[in-house]
Formats: sequence, C-alpha cells, structure tokens
Amino acid sequence: MAVLKVYPHKLVVTTITGGTDGYTDDEGYYHKSTGGTEVNEEVKCQAVPSSTPHNVITYDDGSQVEYTYAIIMDRNCREFTRNENITLYLLNGASHILTVKDFHRYQSNAKLWV
Repeated sequence: MAVLKVYPHKLVVTTITGGTDGYTDDEGYYHKSTGGTEVNEEVKCQAVPSSTPHNVITYDDGSQVEYTYAIIMDRNCREFTRNENITLYLLNGASHILTVKDFHRYQSNAKLWV
C-alpha cells in the first residue's frame, strides 16, 4: 500500500524583526539596516500550478490579478497578508520567490494564491 504525502512541498516566510531601518547620512551615503533577527517560518503545503495561463482573482474593488500557484495548507497555519513575499520549495529542488495575492481559511484547510 502506497503512502501519499498530503503536503509534499514547503513554503518559507522570512521576517526580520527588531533592528533599525536603513538611512541616508548627512553626506548622502546610504547605510543598510542594522541588527534585527531573521526568522524563517516553514509551512508544509501542496502547491498546485495554475491550469490555464490566465487564472485571475477579482478583488472586492473590481481589480483583477493573475496567480501562478494555488497553495493548500493545514487549517491551523498562520495568517497571510496580501503582498507578503514567500519562498516556495518544490519536490524537484526548485525554489520560487512569490508574492501573496490572496488567502482564505476554509473549514478543513487553508488556501493561498501566489
């Protein structure tokens, strides 16, 4: 009997907490942000590529945006916000940096469009 992984892929959300923002000094030189702690949160998921070239999401204001993957996760995952960047790791070792288009929590799972 074969055992299937429900969530074979993973996505990583990188958040930098603390530290200072970058700044430009009096002489016009830019200095990078300092300090801060980089936190990588890993979420198991199933990434399903869009089946047609023009899969779109229509927002409440009527604007539309195309997405490339629908990502299914456990219902108890964290809350995602629009325009948040994530890194998606697929089974073949490929990784993609993607932007969150929409997020919805259903009764038995959660879905993310990127």
